[in-house]
Amino acid sequence: MTEVGSTDPQGDGGKGRTGTSGEEGNGEMGTSLIERDALVGNLLDKVDEMERRIRYLEDTHPGAGGEAADKLAYYRETDGSMHAPGELCPDGEASWGIWSRLVNRGVTPIDHFRSGAIPDGFSWINDGTFGGTPGVLAYNFRGTYLRTYSQVGPYFLADAITVYANKVFMARLMTGITTEIGVRLDDGSNDNYAEIVLDPDDVGAYRVNFRYRAGGGGVTDIPGSLYPCSEMIVAELYWYSVTPQVLGFIVGEHGETFNLSGFGTGAVGWTPARIGIVMRNNDGNYAYCDWIYSDFA
Repeated sequence: MTEVGSTDPQGDGGKGRTGTSGEEGNGEMGTSLIERDALVGNLLDKVDEMERRIRYLEDTHPGAGGEAADKLAYYRETDGSMHAPGELCPDGEASWGIWSRLVNRGVTPIDHFRSGAIPDGFSWINDGTFGGTPGVLAYNFRGTYLRTYSQVGPYFLADAITVYANKVFMARLMTGITTEIGVRLDDGSNDNYAEIVLDPDDVGAYRVNFRYRAGGGGVTDIPGSLYPCSEMIVAELYWYSVTPQVLGFIVGEHGETFNLSGFGTGAVGWTPARIGIVMRNNDGNYAYCDWIYSDFA
């Protein structure tokens, strides 16, 4: 017979199973709960210690926004996992991080479009061929992109140059389904130029094309590799002074360049005068430039 108020529903003198612990009613339930309480307490102590350390970093090393996460990059150098603010180095590397590799491709851009202003020395060309400033434009979209919306165009964000022998211009680019964007070098007119452009195919992909014109004649368009529209690439134009000629490259994640088949003008007889970003637009999509690099001057 079981006493009133007993936790022994089976009436076996306290040796049955309880509905709480699922263990024999021989004192193990109490032990299990004590162990669990100890484990939870230990975890809470570790959380408190972590919070204390984060507050210490925030208090003693205030950075941008006072966030400890911004400072961890300074104080994790012993194993080579981080070597500079914001730069994560995989596999123990100490000098060639993900930011340098995947984003900047081994160069130091002259503009990463974070200032909210037009790059120094550049202007939107309005000369009868190009239509001045795009009507929809942001210089620091989501903090680090030049973004334009497709209108009639074309548009050319250019820098006037006089130093060009063996110089390069690079840009990290992405396009929408119908908007063309690329890098362009010309002689100040539309008669002589060379470009690498991201040419969309209207079905979610674009082809990287090399395009050039000489003496006002026909335009030569050389198709290259196909990429999904969501993928950014780095395009490069190089003025090779020996021939002279313009060569086009795609830049890989380690900074190496790939000269796609036919991406060159052959010998040219014109003198470079402008370098920059060119856009041609169809019917309603955005184009993006993450950064530009140039040693033209």
